[in-house]
Amino acid sequence: MNEKNKKNKILLVEDNPKIQQVNKTMLTGQGYEVYLAMTIAEAKKHLGFNSQFSSFNSQFAVDMIVLDIMLPDGNGVEFLRELRAAGRDIPVLFLTAMGTAEDMVAGLDAGGDDYLTKPYDYKVFMARIKTILRREQAANKRIKEAAEGKPDILTYGLLTINTVTRLAYRGKETLQLQTKQFGLLLLLAQRKNETLGTSYLYEAIWGQPMGNDVQALRKAISRIRSEIKGCGYSITSEREKGYRFEKGG
Repeated sequence: MNEKNKKNKILLVEDNPKIQQVNKTMLTGQGYEVYLAMTIAEAKKHLGFNSQFSSFNSQFAVDMIVLDIMLPDGNGVEFLRELRAAGRDIPVLFLTAMGTAEDMVAGLDAGGDDYLTKPYDYKVFMARIKTILRREQAANKRIKEAAEGKPDILTYGLLTINTVTRLAYRGKETLQLQTKQFGLLLLLAQRKNETLGTSYLYEAIWGQPMGNDVQALRKAISRIRSEIKGCGYSITSEREKGYRFEKGG
């Protein structure tokens, strides 16, 4: 199945059975593949995380999460913070009854891509889904284009970057990098020893001005640093300038 005809997989994390089923019906009717979870524990299981939330099985990958905040076994915002800390950059749309400005800011600061309050218009809900997935597909396209014309395999010490499969390895170990993280690593590695500005990196990978979303870039860089540690190369930062991929570390 090619990318154009690929079904997007969406995980609905919602403890209201009626809302869950209505949203599932709408999404499946538009051709999406939908998974359901009523608790954070069920969501983690769907995402293939172990009980400590420290490892991830990529065969459980989804393209997007629609996430409630008030869940029986915890808070959706805290769950998203765990998700981002574990290096997962899956797009997340909050769908919740918590609608104060403070709630919205907390959800977006935790790494949410959008925020919609209940009650909500179903057409708006579907439009938000499409917009988020369209942005993610555009990011994939930019990263794919960045790899075109480059050698299939790039090697830096113990680090190997496969520009075809878009996977990276430290020795024989596959690195746990998500789409944007891999794109950042590829971009930095291709321009080894050159300091690339934060705004440039963000716009190149996210496809939009960075604005106040500097934390998303910092977290992605932090994840990459952790994954490539010990390979013989590292990512260093220059205050108020940007990041540089260079030998060492």
